[in-house]
Amino acid sequence: MNEKILIIDNDEKSCETLKIRLEGEGYDVIISRSAVDGLRKVKDESPAIVILDYHIPDRNSIEVLNEIRQKFPNSFVIVTSGQGIEESAVELIKAGASDYFVKPLSLNKFVNIVKRLSEERESLIEKREKSKAKWRRFFEYIGVHFPVDKKDVMHFSPRIYYFLGTCLLVVIVFFITFIEFSTSSYFCRSCHIMRPYYNAWKTSKHNTVPCVDCHYPPGFREEVKGKFQAATQVVKWVTGTYSTKPYAEIEDASCLRKGCHSTRLLTGKVIFKQGIIFDHTVHLTKMRRGKKLRCTSCHSQIVQGTHIAVTENSCFVCHFKGINEDKNLLETQARCTLCHEVPKRDIKFQNITYNHKDFVGRGVPCQKCHLDAIRGNGDVPQEFCVVCHGEPEKLARYKDVEFMHLKHVTERNVECTRCHLEIKHSVRTSMEPLDYSCDICHKSKHLGEKQMYMGVGGKGIEPIPSPMFTAQVDCIGCHVTEALKEKAQGGVFDGFTLKPSEQGCISCHGKDYKGMLDEWKNAIKSSLTNLEPTLKRVESMAELIDKNNPKFAEVFNFLNDARYNYDFVKYAKGVHNVDYADALLRKSMENLNKAEGIFKGRKQ
Repeated sequence: MNEKILIIDNDEKSCETLKIRLEGEGYDVIISRSAVDGLRKVKDESPAIVILDYHIPDRNSIEVLNEIRQKFPNSFVIVTSGQGIEESAVELIKAGASDYFVKPLSLNKFVNIVKRLSEERESLIEKREKSKAKWRRFFEYIGVHFPVDKKDVMHFSPRIYYFLGTCLLVVIVFFITFIEFSTSSYFCRSCHIMRPYYNAWKTSKHNTVPCVDCHYPPGFREEVKGKFQAATQVVKWVTGTYSTKPYAEIEDASCLRKGCHSTRLLTGKVIFKQGIIFDHTVHLTKMRRGKKLRCTSCHSQIVQGTHIAVTENSCFVCHFKGINEDKNLLETQARCTLCHEVPKRDIKFQNITYNHKDFVGRGVPCQKCHLDAIRGNGDVPQEFCVVCHGEPEKLARYKDVEFMHLKHVTERNVECTRCHLEIKHSVRTSMEPLDYSCDICHKSKHLGEKQMYMGVGGKGIEPIPSPMFTAQVDCIGCHVTEALKEKAQGGVFDGFTLKPSEQGCISCHGKDYKGMLDEWKNAIKSSLTNLEPTLKRVESMAELIDKNNPKFAEVFNFLNDARYNYDFVKYAKGVHNVDYADALLRKSMENLNKAEGIFKGRKQ
């Protein structure tokens, strides 16, 4: 039987020429004048090759090509065109065209391409038939018969049921085996990002406890939930979205299950390290600083090199955070004897012998001697939050301390060290000379001058840093004159202070700056003098206003800001930043005028 060739082209002369030549080669040629008719004939006649004109009028030729290749894959398509189609060649090949020609056709070359495609088609069909035969034999073997013609019917033999039963049994055995293997600690090591944690577990006191005993809470439901959570990690690995720092929560129920630490709550006080007293009962059953603690609040699961180890920094954060602001905490949660016993032995240093109990009995605070026992403040930088969270509504609750601890500590078992900066706590026992700091007694020295120089700290004024500060000129750039005390014999012991001098200005800027420092001082003094009467007058008026007056709060704010800026310039020495000082005093006058306007019932 001759192979059929369908020509879809509305060019009658071209179609007849091509038909005569192809029929001469032994092909049956069918002609269609439109795309719609051509698609119908492809369906009815199943041609081996379709010759499609690129400019067929009633349909887009690319769409027609796609439809033929998708619905009739055994029909190869050659595209022809009366105009150049080189710019569309890539699109045609992607759509499934076997070749393309520009009219007028070179009939000999065209016929050779048709013959080659015909041979390729026969080879392709033969391969498909062989593949179908293999699959048919396979399905016949397992008991499924597919119809070979319209008179045949599909049917099953009993063998299919044995096959399905065997498959089901294999799946069940594989599933059970995989579950058992996946619950072993060795399975955790199969993932490269888990190897450091596996090695830490291997050398820990928990190395005889399977990972799932801790990471899956007791109960079948929790174990199934844990398996699904583990499956999501596989998905993340496949999609490349996994993290090299995996996060897992360990519930208290896992620690306190029967056979593990179920009696820990009843054991009372235990000794940790060198004489540190700890009581699990009060920590796990009572609120600590208003927070509900979990086992992992103190026993961290994220420390590299150890596994479920006590992270002392968590203890330090809980006990010591806030003592810089509230020294009374040293008598409550930060009291040394909560955790430490008083040393009983005598201590000898040079020719002195002393015993701690002599001082503790008199109520002497430990901090009198152990000045640097607590270092750090345990703050939580807000930028830490964005490491885990991106939702604005959550980030907005940064200052809601109770909410943060409820969600992170109580509900999610998040370790303190994930959020809080480190607080260090240790007692120096080596007999070395005292390394003291003046800041222990002299608090916030020159704070006002620093802020004035930096151009910050005022009320209602944007920062205006001094040009000298912007140029990173330190204090000693202007403070160049040594000022000794009146008694010369005491100067050696009292030291000296570097005072400001215009020599500092002249040494950098030249003689043109001579007298500049005095001009600045006089200008600041004059501005303060001019502002002072208005400030006192408005303050006197404020004393007469009824505090129940709805305008009281507004007046009070204006007046307070004015007084603050005035004192800031006066006591922080506005000469450190003349432009900023001038802006502060102008803002003070503006606020006083507003306050006075409210008193007089007129809007400023």
